[in-house]
Amino acid sequence: MNPSDWKLRRLPFSLRLAAAALVLCLAIGEAASLYHLVKHHEKRDDAPGLSMTDLEGAYRGVDRPAPLRRVLDAPHGLATLTDAKERAALAKWLDGQRINDEYDSLDAGELAPAEILARRCVACHARQAKDAAGAKGIGATLPLEFWDDVAKVAFAKKVDPVPVAILALSTHVHALTLPLVALAVGALALATRWPGRALRSLVCLGCVGLFVDLASWWLARGDVPALSAISGVLFVPLLVAGGALFSLSLALQLVLVLLDLLLPLRAAPPRPPPGS
Repeated sequence: MNPSDWKLRRLPFSLRLAAAALVLCLAIGEAASLYHLVKHHEKRDDAPGLSMTDLEGAYRGVDRPAPLRRVLDAPHGLATLTDAKERAALAKWLDGQRINDEYDSLDAGELAPAEILARRCVACHARQAKDAAGAKGIGATLPLEFWDDVAKVAFAKKVDPVPVAILALSTHVHALTLPLVALAVGALALATRWPGRALRSLVCLGCVGLFVDLASWWLARGDVPALSAISGVLFVPLLVAGGALFSLSLALQLVLVLLDLLLPLRAAPPRPPPGS
């Protein structure tokens, strides 16, 4: 049988219309999956929008001290907060459980966190502060003038990873269905009119991306001792990259299949008359 007989454009119109409807269903499903992914993970770090911290928290877990707490022991903090009592008061406040309530505590007097930050930090961390060259200072990007500003850097981030049982269930569902979707869409894409080498590369990249994504779900947890030191740094970005590569490849294949189904056939060149 001629390989060209297997091309989608050779199907009757009714079957091409049916295939186009199924391709659109898959496109709707992929869009819904992306929406669910964002909504499911975006609030893990208590900040709006999906971030790497959200994803790291879901697959590996996050336990980071507050940025302001880290600064206390950094060279900049040591140089700015030279008074031992002020440093101890800020450390006790940031390590406590009533960060919001004790920010401007009247009982603490001059050692209230709001007072210390106003004396030692706001001169540079004000929105209108200028640097030595007269340009906008650090306060333009990291102001500490008001509680709403301080709250962004005063709280530690602790996010527990997804339990192993739930991750295993999610893996079971995705690892047995997404490869079938990739297989079906890849087969359709390879039956289109578009250049074969480019399509094969696109299908290959999508399949590799899916494998990297699913494998990184587990490798990012750090359960493998030899990889635990780099699991968060390496496998969480790989998870994102693999998922993005699979989704993009699948979306492009769906578009190419849909175009092949809907675009008109090219007119065949006329055959030379017999005996010519």
